[in-house]
Order: sequence, then C-alpha cells, then structure tokens
Amino acid sequence: MTQRVVARAVHALIRAAAMVVAAARVIQQVRNYMPEEIQPAGEVRAKNYVPLYVGFGTLGVLVIIAVGYAGTRLIVPPELPPISYTSENTTFDVLSRTNTAFTDATALADAGQFELAKTKYQEALSGAVDSQQRAQIKYKMVSMDELLGNYSGAISGYKALVSDPDAYDYVQAYAIQSLGLMYYTFGHDHPEILSETFTGEPYASFRIKGESVNAAYRRLFEYGSTFKPLAYAEARIADWYVREAVRMQESGASETDIARIVTLVKASLGRMDADLERIQEEPNEKRIVPTVILRKAEVLGRLSRLGEATTNEAEAAYQQAVALAALGGPGNDGFARFNYAMFLSQAFSELRRDDIVSLLQPFYEQPDVYASSPATGFIRSQRAEVSSLQHTTILDLAKLDDGFKEHLMSLGWTSDLFE
Repeated sequence: MTQRVVARAVHALIRAAAMVVAAARVIQQVRNYMPEEIQPAGEVRAKNYVPLYVGFGTLGVLVIIAVGYAGTRLIVPPELPPISYTSENTTFDVLSRTNTAFTDATALADAGQFELAKTKYQEALSGAVDSQQRAQIKYKMVSMDELLGNYSGAISGYKALVSDPDAYDYVQAYAIQSLGLMYYTFGHDHPEILSETFTGEPYASFRIKGESVNAAYRRLFEYGSTFKPLAYAEARIADWYVREAVRMQESGASETDIARIVTLVKASLGRMDADLERIQEEPNEKRIVPTVILRKAEVLGRLSRLGEATTNEAEAAYQQAVALAALGGPGNDGFARFNYAMFLSQAFSELRRDDIVSLLQPFYEQPDVYASSPATGFIRSQRAEVSSLQHTTILDLAKLDDGFKEHLMSLGWTSDLFE
C-alpha cells in the first residue's frame, strides 16, 4: 500500500513539474517580445506591463492547477478494478490477505474469544471494498452471536442476510444452512431456536401442522439449495428422504413410489459430494466435513437396507467419519463411534461384536474425555425414549458389551430397562 502511494505521489509531482516548465516557457516568450523603450523617468511604459501580467498570471494559474492535481492524485486513489473471486481465491481468502482486522477477528474466534472477535469483525467492515466482502464479514458477526448463545439475535441476523439484496448467493445459502445447523447443535436445550426460526415468510410456510420438525428443516435446507447447494444441507435433505423411503418400505408402499424417493436421495448425495470437494480444501470450512461424512454414512447405511447401496460403502464412510472427527481433539469422535456401532449392531449384530466393543470402549474407559461429547448427552436423553429405534438399539449394544451396559447405568439408565 505504501509503495503505491509513493509511486502515485512521484507521478503527480512529475506532472506538476511539467506544468510549471510549460508556464516558464510562456513567460520566456512574453519577455522576448517585450519592447526596450524606456520613459524619461526610467519607468517601463504601462502598456508594456500587460504581457508581463499575463505571463505571471498564467504561471500562477498553472501552478495552482498542478498542486491541485497532485493533491487529488494523492488523496483520491484511482478506482480499482473489481476483484475476481473464485474457488481458489474466495472472499474469505482475499479478506484474510488484505484486511488486518478480519484476520485478527478470525484468530480471536478460533481462540474462543467470540465477543472480542465480533468487535474486530465490526472494525473490519470499514475496510471492506465491495458488497461481497461486507456480506462475508456480516455473516461472521452473526455467527459470533450464535456462538455467544444469543440465538434470537443470530436467527434475526441470518434471516437479514438472506433477504439482503447486496449479499451474494454463497453467504445467503450459508445463512440458511446455519439456521438449520443451529437447531441440530443447540436446539434440544434451547426450544426458542425452533419457534423463532419458523416465523415470518417464507420460513413459517416450511412448518406444516401434523408433520415432523425434521420435515420443516428439510424444507428449510431445500430453500437454501435454491441459492447454492451446500454439503451439510444436502446431507440433511438426503437423510430425511432416505428415512422416508425406509418408512415407506416398512409400510408396504409400491416399489415405484419408493424408487421416486430414492432418486431424490441420490440427487442430494451427488450435490453433497460435489460441495465436499470444494470445502475439504478450505481451512475455513473443512471443520464441518466429519459431520457431513457421518451423515453420508448414515444415508448409505439406510440405502443398503433398501438394496440401493452396499454395507461396505456405508462402513467406508463411517470409518472416514471416525478418523476425521478424531483429528478435532479428544472425544470429538464420540458421535461417529456411537453411530458406527449402532450401524454394525443393526446390520450384523453378534457377528461384529469385537468391532462394536472396540468402538464403544473409549466411552467407558475414558469417561472424562467423552463426558462433554454430544453423543453422551444423546445417549442419556434416549433413556426415556422407550419407543424409539435408538433406544432399542442402545439396549442391543448393551447386550453385546457389558462395559457399555455399566456405562449406561452411570448415565441414569436403570436395570429394569435391560430386562
């Protein structure tokens, strides 16, 4: 930046000097034509002053113009060409290179200092050079509200970004995806997330009386895909449809109707895979990849029950999900391990006992590590959901692994549940 300013200053001063030289030449020409007659009193006749005044006046005007031109070039930089954003040069990438406040805010957010990060993002807005950068920074500010537990403010903020005519499609799609992800991350403990998400249009129309909450969120994610199909949203869409296909099979629906739903599942998986290729190389986004892969594994597991995928395909995805989640730190692989164990129990039962025990052992051998895992909270909550498939599968896991059964007892499950 300093080099550009210096270069601009030198250029302006050279132009100013050229103008002064031109003015000097005018003066010299005027002097060459001035007569030599002198009055007896030794004064130049008044008529001979006229060219002199004209010459010096011209010089003054040109100097003023030159100085003004130089100042203008220094104070008002020339308009820069628009930035070309690509998958290799994203808005986030450009801001990280050119906006110091944005870089500082990102570092603060990564360190868990969300309040300070939000303040820094606000500061970064003044350095944004176009509407795309402003939208990206605003999205980051809203996400800080969510992480601070201000869910009402975050919901309003995300919706405002969706309706902002200056926001670009990726930010709008991410804002909608974040509305859904907020519920699946924090919604069990904060019912206001559900109620406030589906207020105002088009959101209120997504929740239909008599239908499940998951159906409402599927419509929300589908709305987001009209802006841009994103991996997590598409995985959630595929998950809803594959569950519906399994339900239809169990209720005796026609093969034609089931095949129609399976087509929707595979279409969403295709869009999910396409976006996964993009986000796997993005430091700002790849942290959600394990969650997406786990959801993909569950979809493939259900497709295998329909004869539309193999158990090997599902297992490969589960194994990838466990490995990627483990990179996030101790206990971060809890849900991947637990869901993989449930899949093996449902698909193979005792045939895969050793693998199931291996997956579940960390929960009871390292209880402190997994105490804060969302999987532990989910397992505890399923104690009262006696009619759910998850409740039944957890009991099946306890039959295969005595250590896990004792762990369930420590989480509030009672002995009568195992009878």
